Amino acid sequence: MPTRPDVVPAFVYLVTIGAIGLFAGFVYLVQRWTASASSYAVVMFPVVTVALGALLAGELVSAQFVVGAIVVMLGAYLGAIAQPAPASVPQPASS
Repeated sequence: MPTRPDVVPAFVYLVTIGAIGLFAGFVYLVQRWTASASSYAVVMFPVVTVALGALLAGELVSAQFVVGAIVVMLGAYLGAIAQPAPASVPQPASS
């Protein structure tokens, strides 16, 4: 257990939302999506972490990170959410 009072809120967050909440959310996701589509959520963790750090702690975000985050989000969208175009089936010629 933490001994410094300023560490207690961070500890409580990590135990509740950071561990139990994240696990429950991931189980919920896997029950509704396929396992392969759900795995795309894992690559979003660093994007969310840095965004929250910038918002809550005023951390600086580099241009390289922004470009990388866009690439990751686009890849996650294409892999997990976007539906491929249906393949056209050639019709047999009638005789």
